[in-house]
This record gives sequence, structure tokens and C-alpha cells, in this order.
Amino acid sequence: MSEVWCRVPSSSANLGPGFDVFSMALKEPSLLVGARCVDGPAGVELVVRGRYADELSRDPERNAAGRAASLVLERWGLRRAVRIIIDAGIPVRKGLGASGAEAVGAVVVLSSLFDLNLNPVEVVELASSVEPGGHADNVAASTLGGICIISKLGGKLDVLRLESPSNLGVAVIVPSIFKPSTGAAREVIPKSIRMEDHIRSLSQGAMVTAGLLCGDLKRVFRHISFDHVVEAARANAGVYGDAYNWEMLLEEKQTLLDRYNVALTISGAGPSRLLWYDVEENSGKDSCRPIDEAVRLVKENLERRGYRVEDVIYTMPARQGAALITS
Repeated sequence: MSEVWCRVPSSSANLGPGFDVFSMALKEPSLLVGARCVDGPAGVELVVRGRYADELSRDPERNAAGRAASLVLERWGLRRAVRIIIDAGIPVRKGLGASGAEAVGAVVVLSSLFDLNLNPVEVVELASSVEPGGHADNVAASTLGGICIISKLGGKLDVLRLESPSNLGVAVIVPSIFKPSTGAAREVIPKSIRMEDHIRSLSQGAMVTAGLLCGDLKRVFRHISFDHVVEAARANAGVYGDAYNWEMLLEEKQTLLDRYNVALTISGAGPSRLLWYDVEENSGKDSCRPIDEAVRLVKENLERRGYRVEDVIYTMPARQGAALITS
């Protein structure tokens, strides 16, 4: 096999109260990762192209796909020269899991290229090990598709994949807000919380899971919208934009829910906004639907605070995770 390619969906993690627990694969945007053996000294060579190529490092040690590929070669003792090609179609540093998708893609294509036969959980474990802090939420969604719930029991990863409700739609709003590193965004999270906040987050997470399993989107939207711990701390620290605080974000969330039955969550560590909506309630003409009004409201709020909206992507949860492309 001379060259192997796979398509990897983007992802949104830290969904509502599910910090480091809930994640969702998004059908769009996505990226492509390819691999082939080349002549030369053993190691990884990176080729980056595509819409966001200028924002990615070509240094294998500073690129998630490069680090993941090096890990695979080292772990299996493969003394080969490998070229990894990234067609960068996911916005970088916007909370949409670009680095996780790159790492997943590298592991999947090398598994195929060298007949390693890695199963999805092994892909998640390998790809997440090169992510900051070893977090598996984005990586799990990009690997498996659907909506994922992550747990570690005794240090062992446990991933539950849920099918997303067929009528769940998502609008991604990508603003021109500078995102600090994921590590910096984690520094502002409180190290301890009040008992009432713990109980509220636990009950909300349980309600979100139950709503997804039952296809009850109204219940999902009511409980996914509000994270009074992590989102609140990050909003007040300016992580989602210096002109936003939790009070402003909370008011925006409640307005969207009350007026349009649309839930707003911050994607990952931000700054992208994820708007959840019921496709069946939004079957009218584009620009006249409740979700379109909701998008306009969020865009206007961003622009009034001095931020440009770079893109609005109407998409849905990806039912398929990373998948090899056959010619």
C-alpha cells in the first residue's frame, strides 16, 4: 500500500456541565490526514496544506500529528521514514479539536499503513497521550463519532459513545477572539467548588445523558446550556473574550433558550460558540428560522463588543468518526 488517507471530523468538548467528560464529533469542519513511506532516515516528515495550513507547525515535535506518528513508530519499533500529510480544514485554536483530529488521523493512517490493526480505544489512548494533559475528550469524539462520555477508572480509560438524536442540528460561530493556550485556560478553573455547585453539575450532566438517550432535546437544551463552574470562571477571566463576563454570557444563554429553544455552549476552551437546535423546529426557509435569529443575536452581541465573526458553520453531529478513504 503506497499511501493511506483518512477523514477526521472536528469535535466540541466540555459540553455544558460536562467539562473533560462530554464531547461531540461534528460533521463539518473536518480534515484529511495521509501517510506514506519515503526514502530517507527513520522518522517523521510533515507536509501541511489546506485552508489553515499557515497556522500549523511543520515541526513534527510541535505538531500533534507529528508527535502521534513518532509515538507509533517508536512503540512498534518501526525504523521507517514516514511522510504525514495534513489537509488542514479545521480552524486552529478555536476550540474545535483541530490538534486532536490531527493526532487521531496520524494514528489511524499509520495503523493501516503498517497493518497494526488498532481498535478505536487504542487509537484514543495513543492520540490523547500527545494532547496537552493527555485529555481524551476531543480525541474520543473524532475517533468514534457521535457524542462521547469519558471516564477514567483506576487510570484506565472508559469511553461510552452515544448516537446523537437524528433531529439535533448545530451551528458553529467562530469569532475573531484570541484563544490562550489550553493550559492557560485551565489555570483559571477553581480547584474546589461548593457542594451546591457539585450537585447542580452532577444533576445537569445526568439530565443531559438521559435526554440524549430518550431523544428529548428540550431537556438536553435546558441542562446543557448552563455550566456555573468552568464556563463561569473562564468567562469572568476573559477567556471567551475580554468584553464578556459570566453575567453577560448567562443572559445570552437564557435569551436564546427562552426565545428560540436554542442552547448555547462554548466549544472546548473557546472561543467558538456552539448553538444546538431542533432540526424539526427549524424546517422553514433559511434566514427565517429560529436558529437563524439565534445566530444573528450572537453575532450582533459579538460585533457590538468589537469582535468579528470569521465563520458560521451549519452542521450536525458526525455519526462516523475517523474513516479511511478508499479510492
